[in-house]
Amino acid sequence: MIFHSFLFKFYDLTGGESGISVPRPSLFGASFASMSKTAFLVGPFYWYALGLFSVMFLLMALIVSSPFGLAL
Repeated sequence: MIFHSFLFKFYDLTGGESGISVPRPSLFGASFASMSKTAFLVGPFYWYALGLFSVMFLLMALIVSSPFGLAL
């Protein structure tokens, strides 16, 4: 109950019953404040996440196939 009270009483820190608001990130310096949240997630953020995943996947494939990765 103390934790519950903390979450709802400290509105400036936690946002109360509305929850913590997270500002929309800027990608490569471009601000997408004019887009709706759904359009932002389906559009530029999707391609950013897909590109980042692809780069990380290739990096992991290189590490795993290296002698160091085989030794692990």
